[in-house]
Amino acid sequence: MLKAIERHVDLAPNQLPSVLANSLRVDELESLVRESLLATSNRAMMLFDSLDEGWQPSEIPTALLGGLALAATDLVEHKTSIHVVAFVRDNMFRSLAYFDPDFSRHIEWADLRLRWDEGSLFHFTAERIRAAFSLDVENDARVWARFAQRGLEGRDGFEKCLRHTLYRPRDVLVLLNKAYIIANQSGRNQIIDDDVTTVSTMISNDRLADLFKEYDVVLPGLRLFAEVFHGTKATWRYVEVLALLSQALDEQSYTAEDASDFAVLGTGNEIFMALYSVGFLGVQKDGTQTYVFCHDGASSDILSVLPDASVAVHPCYWRALDISDIAPEIDILTRVHDEYEPVKGKELRDRRMQRLGQVIEEFPQLLEGQEHASAFEDWVLRAIKIVFAGSLSNIALHPNADAVQRRDIIATNNAQSGFWRRVYEDYSARQVIFEVKNYSNLSITDVRQALSYSGKEYDRIVFLVYRSENEGVSEKERSWLLEMYNQHNLVVFLLPARILLRFVSKYRGHKRADYWEDALAKRLDTHLRSYLNIKSAHIPRKKPKKAKVT
Repeated sequence: MLKAIERHVDLAPNQLPSVLANSLRVDELESLVRESLLATSNRAMMLFDSLDEGWQPSEIPTALLGGLALAATDLVEHKTSIHVVAFVRDNMFRSLAYFDPDFSRHIEWADLRLRWDEGSLFHFTAERIRAAFSLDVENDARVWARFAQRGLEGRDGFEKCLRHTLYRPRDVLVLLNKAYIIANQSGRNQIIDDDVTTVSTMISNDRLADLFKEYDVVLPGLRLFAEVFHGTKATWRYVEVLALLSQALDEQSYTAEDASDFAVLGTGNEIFMALYSVGFLGVQKDGTQTYVFCHDGASSDILSVLPDASVAVHPCYWRALDISDIAPEIDILTRVHDEYEPVKGKELRDRRMQRLGQVIEEFPQLLEGQEHASAFEDWVLRAIKIVFAGSLSNIALHPNADAVQRRDIIATNNAQSGFWRRVYEDYSARQVIFEVKNYSNLSITDVRQALSYSGKEYDRIVFLVYRSENEGVSEKERSWLLEMYNQHNLVVFLLPARILLRFVSKYRGHKRADYWEDALAKRLDTHLRSYLNIKSAHIPRKKPKKAKVT
């Protein structure tokens, strides 16, 4: 297949399938397989599972799934004796119905919906117990009684186990199998309530870890968002959740790199919507007892939620987060409904990418001068939090002593490596100061103001953020920088805000830290070598190569 594709890399995408089919002689291969199966009176079964890993209900993933479904129906129509079974989640099936115009003709007739409730899961579990222990007992309740005791007796005991699951067969089997292993280790042949409780905590931790792993790229701060609910309660009023998230946002120290997502989303409401879109939080439907949990980045009708609406943390994360599940909240477990809706094209937007885009779009709307000076300072503060979180912490606005209406930015330098570590080691700057100027043309007064920050904890470097469209430094500015260095041993690092804008834009990529690390390191070397005439600027030394022994 790969060799065939390599030979036709110049073809348009819509021409490639037919060319590949001819190159691979698909029709001939299909005929040979069909004849072989008929001659031997056999049939082939192909099972496709785990198709939901990394799934997003948008056009391209749905097209791939639709291609598999269409191939399966073609094999049936051509009477090849090859049968395909693909296991897909309900939201994937709905996406097929939404995007595929031929859905009713090719796919709809071939589906088998599996809907699980307490009764069907009880029977399913009893069947598995019969097979595992070779029990010749017809009554499901008696089969369960052979397997569970002491707090788990009868149908009520089984439903008690279900409260630790998402009402999916796989979840139930994992829970019961692990509980049985613990029972065996204690010398028992039946599981008890304590076994299920122990296992449910393990499973809850695994589910939470899976959630973080699934969204590690698109929402790195999810782990920190979820931690806000650690040790709290299961249900909240919507207005209470917003207050909790807003408080966490205000108190965030940004000591971890992933904390940048607090600054990216920017408000408690945006963080709430992100948590709702990944299924961590659910909202109670009006007039019902059902909590709706939405997944795959689709926020559905969450914008219409009322301040007094009830909000719940998804039950499967309660034990991992040490969330209180006292009696009034336990009933939520049996009423969880996962809402999956296909979201087409631009409607499916990762909230984090949206907010980053908004930060970028805000910059050109800020005009130079006093009118937008405060808004520009806020923008620079947010950009620094987004880009430098983890290296700089406790990032905050700091009133300037010489101009009460102006606010500079101060941050603690706790970097262990990279550019900011170099700033600490070379210039003893434990506290980093960013002077913020909402105009393009600097004066000697602007540069000299940096002297008010020199010495003490700021020591010998100050970062001056301003609005120049040119990322270079003029001859006049070079003379000012040289004066500051020669007369006061102070490095004034000119940092046009447009560079910060580019850092924020690049932050959407996987290698975001590498980009700004290299850019700032090169810019500092240029300041030292070209503007301050320092020939011994910091140059990272490469490790010497070891000589080969022959």
